[in-house]
Amino acid sequence: MKGKEGLKKKTISEELVTLINVNVFFKEFTFSKNEFYPQRGEQKELADNIIIIDDLLFVIQIKERNCDNATTNNVDNWFLNKVKKKAKDQIKNTIRYFNKYEEIIVENEKKERIDVSKANLSAVNKLVVYKCDEKLNKENRECKFFDSNEVGVIHVLNYEDYYWVCKYLTTPIELDRYLKFREKFYNCHGTNVVGFPEQYFLSHFITTLDVSKVGDYRDNLSKLDIGNNDIFSVVSNFQNIMVDEEQKKSTKYYLLLAELAKLSRVEIEQFVLRYKSALEDVKKDKEDKMNLPYRFVATNRVGFVFIPVKEEGEMDYNNFLNVNVEYFKYKHRLEKCIGVLFYKVNDDVVINWTFFKREWKFNQTLNDLVNLETVNEMKIIKPKRYY
Repeated sequence: MKGKEGLKKKTISEELVTLINVNVFFKEFTFSKNEFYPQRGEQKELADNIIIIDDLLFVIQIKERNCDNATTNNVDNWFLNKVKKKAKDQIKNTIRYFNKYEEIIVENEKKERIDVSKANLSAVNKLVVYKCDEKLNKENRECKFFDSNEVGVIHVLNYEDYYWVCKYLTTPIELDRYLKFREKFYNCHGTNVVGFPEQYFLSHFITTLDVSKVGDYRDNLSKLDIGNNDIFSVVSNFQNIMVDEEQKKSTKYYLLLAELAKLSRVEIEQFVLRYKSALEDVKKDKEDKMNLPYRFVATNRVGFVFIPVKEEGEMDYNNFLNVNVEYFKYKHRLEKCIGVLFYKVNDDVVINWTFFKREWKFNQTLNDLVNLETVNEMKIIKPKRYY
């Protein structure tokens, strides 16, 4: 068995794609050190980048044309051998491994070893991302998809296109929906899409999900705000300010991050706004009143509750958090609800959090409380998709 010194060294393009994926999918769900050992003395390797977030799965194989170490002077032969053949085979092998092995332990970008063998293959996104600074022939340059009898459609993107797609589509669920749309468009129009630039697919996606017609939507890209939802500054600090040592040391907070990863950009903005508002309320330490919780329900029917409280000595913070989350979950007939409670310990703000996931059932006590509530909550407005 190889030790760490025997692990494959990443290429520049693998490093770049991993960096892009970390910024879209979070370190917790990005895997790029993908050698695993199904039995003693046997080494297997998944595709270069694997992203797993609950039922979302991305399998990405990366190829880079290194002119200094090229085994062929013909760049199109390189594309044929490395991209069309080898990368495609590596993706097929990865799907086979997921189907075959009951345990696949690999390391994520937080250096935590996770068993990824239970990944959901029913709607897997398969991509080949390549980096080539030499000019390919027209056929290879315009290649956007591979067909496989074994694993279905495989997306093909050059590195620059992949970078800009991830730049515009700022959340994992958006990229998942885009790739599903892209595949559906290809299945509808077949080889007629040859020659379409990536900007076309992206502009069509943000304009309409109707794949039956081809239209000129490229001007709409300029209307799309790439935005800065600031979610990563929140997430990067989230684990650090947990007060519960068991929560801090475990990976249970992945449950919360997974729900964030499935929010749209508008809902992410709402999460960040309420998170920061609750945090600031505690920092200001207002003496005049207890602040009301900040709450909202995402379009995927997940509730979020943010509770700023003043230090109350003997107060049972966990119970207070659980009661508020249980109430909000019941009121809106939700199956999932996340709560984050903020309070001060000396001059530091710390948090507790909880995640309720269970079927909604009638409860007479909670129902009576809902009927007594007089606080008006803001209307739930379904936002436009992009602009």
